[in-house]
Amino acid sequence: MVNEFVEDILLPRLNALHSVDRSAGIVRIATQKTISHTDGVSETFKTFPIHCGETPEQCFTEGRYKMLVPDDTKENVAFFEQISFTIDSTDARNVKATFNLKFLYWANLAKMGVTSCTPTSSLIFGIMAALEARAANVGNDGVTVQSTVTNINTYDYKLAFGRYDFGNTERFSLYPFGFAAFDIVCVANFNPRCIPAFTVGTPINC
Repeated sequence: MVNEFVEDILLPRLNALHSVDRSAGIVRIATQKTISHTDGVSETFKTFPIHCGETPEQCFTEGRYKMLVPDDTKENVAFFEQISFTIDSTDARNVKATFNLKFLYWANLAKMGVTSCTPTSSLIFGIMAALEARAANVGNDGVTVQSTVTNINTYDYKLAFGRYDFGNTERFSLYPFGFAAFDIVCVANFNPRCIPAFTVGTPINC
């Protein structure tokens, strides 16, 4: 239900905004290991967000890991992280669950015609409005989900992107660039009897 809510409900709302043109769903984390023999043997690890479903070969051999990495050529980069998923209450006919998401947004403000050193209020609250939604029958499983933005970080770049290799590149947080990180709480309710049973499909060659 988490991926369906993001992909089917939130992403179309975000992609309708002029301020978001490079948005991904919930990302996975890929780590690139580099071994150097220059002065002995040393290992370097770099971590990047990648689209769900991409293989390590696609990420690093084909360079796809760069798709969600900020750089001067991009107007903006945006993606979701799933932070947690908890079951709050359950009975035979209703389950209440809470999942927490983070929406990370980086922008080349100059390319967007913004002169202020941080994203403008209209930009921030436009994204916030797109992230707050109520949807029924998510994933065609009878799941109802309501999302609420609980916090917006526009001041601590490392807190937002610090887990990634580019999170230590300070210039990406200074004008002409800007960022915002949105904490989102999603509450889901569903009848467990209405969730269809999982069936094994045709094997996929990897």
